[in-house]
Amino acid sequence: MATTRSKAKARSKPKTPAKAKRKPKPRRKNMFIDQTMLDAARAILATESETTTVEEAIDGIIFAEEVIFGLRGLAEIGGLEYFDDRDRPRK
Repeated sequence: MATTRSKAKARSKPKTPAKAKRKPKPRRKNMFIDQTMLDAARAILATESETTTVEEAIDGIIFAEEVIFGLRGLAEIGGLEYFDDRDRPRK
């Protein structure tokens, strides 16, 4: 029995906000960035160019959000216990 597209779509897993159709679409951007911060990030990430540094830094932020999204989902179903009282929700 064939399912309609809307039913199949309703059963699909929700995507994290960061993963929702991330297709590379390079666009030219002009920004004012603190050179000291950019140099520090470039040294930490060991990148060859400033553009790559910015891309890697943004990718790291997106990855962190995906991890947090997954951990929150795991905590909601009871598969994760709080390990720090500062993060424990107050009753």
